[in-house]
Amino acid sequence: MTAFDEATAVTPEGNGCYAARLDERFAIVSGDGSVGAVNGGVLMAIVLRAVLDGSPHPDPVATSAHFLRVPRPEPAQVHVSWLKHGRTAATARATLVQGGAGVLETTVTTGRLGEPGDGGLSWTGAPPVLPPVEECTGFADFAGATRRAGYAGQVDLRLDPATSGWLRGQPHGVPEMRGTSSSARNACRTPTCSHWRWTPCRR
Repeated sequence: MTAFDEATAVTPEGNGCYAARLDERFAIVSGDGSVGAVNGGVLMAIVLRAVLDGSPHPDPVATSAHFLRVPRPEPAQVHVSWLKHGRTAATARATLVQGGAGVLETTVTTGRLGEPGDGGLSWTGAPPVLPPVEECTGFADFAGATRRAGYAGQVDLRLDPATSGWLRGQPHGVPEMRGTSSSARNACRTPTCSHWRWTPCRR
């Protein structure tokens, strides 16, 4: 079992409730060594595991999420209630609860993704063009003694220098980030690498 498997594991407790433990290995660690919030993507993975456990379909195809409170690396529960069970899609409401209060509220639709080439999931555009990875700015470069602690030890996140001036106190004035992220060797069953570009939606 990998670190990600352990960090996102859930245990059924009955009546749509699942026990989970938010894992310090995926928390944000400050420069002084204090442990902060657990990464939001990991929280969503925990919720999706709980939803898929009771879903008639194997794949999450759409998820909306609202982060309500700061999650701590402590025990938590996921409460799942099904809004619809259909032949091609099902929809659930799932809440991650900690200390009796909602931390993450989601609505998840499950279905079945197609195989590559059969009209299923596909890229919506070409991946961004990035400099060589060794020229990209790594968050670990700014983390000092905590560079391999918590989330930073599980994911190698690097940003295109052209869009990461804000890390050096020199924002370039355009709300855009480009970068690459890869999982640590023992973090996931199959280490992955992805290139991405983020810009705000324009109406």
